[in-house]
Amino acid sequence: MLIYGILLDIQNYFREITGYILFFDLNNIETFYSLKRWMKNIQNKNICNHEHPMILIGNKNDLHHNVNQYDIIEFIEKYNLIYIETSLNNNKINTNDIIELLLDKIYKQ
Repeated sequence: MLIYGILLDIQNYFREITGYILFFDLNNIETFYSLKRWMKNIQNKNICNHEHPMILIGNKNDLHHNVNQYDIIEFIEKYNLIYIETSLNNNKINTNDIIELLLDKIYKQ
């Protein structure tokens, strides 16, 4: 029940958020499947009447991928997401760059 309560508290933050960054593990298919639930929560809980920029980050691209690339493309097209693959372990993409990209998209909208 504690996890359910935490999820409800998190969902309250979705109401007026102007941008999202979602992560999944390219090596763990379950993390990719859970994105559908997160997108449903975002769509149901956000009360704004305009689009919000969303960045999807596929992490651990330095390891073997267990998530099908076609499924990723289909998902990002369905939800109009900005997609980045990286490895936070290798610091190929700076987290500050990701935040700046999101803020730039928010500002332009």
